[in-house]
Amino acid sequence: MSPKSFKCSKCSKTANDKKLSVNCDSCKIILCGDCHGMTPTEVRVFELKTIARVVSFLCVDCKSLMAQIPNIMKQLEDLPKEVHHLRLRQNMLVTEGAIQELAERTKRANNIIIYDVPESTSDKPL
Repeated sequence: MSPKSFKCSKCSKTANDKKLSVNCDSCKIILCGDCHGMTPTEVRVFELKTIARVVSFLCVDCKSLMAQIPNIMKQLEDLPKEVHHLRLRQNMLVTEGAIQELAERTKRANNIIIYDVPESTSDKPL
């Protein structure tokens, strides 16, 4: 029976089970022994599939993403405040627009519209 082979997600080399590979516990990519940088003993610890295992292996990309989580959480906490501020601003703009519209209507309330009379082409006011 031939050994199970895999392709390393980092270096794309094809290897087999004898080469100490490890899977990222987050994204499940496979890294070969040359790419994960762990000792054979450390790899054996990560191969344990028991509930008792409290150590997780994360690839470089997942570690980078995990480091960003506190910043993302802070942004999520601030989001309701920003939405509230934007809604207040929108309401102010709508109210301001309505006030301007009413002022314009009041200003034009006494205007007269005359149909079928040509407009003056003179530059001088009447």
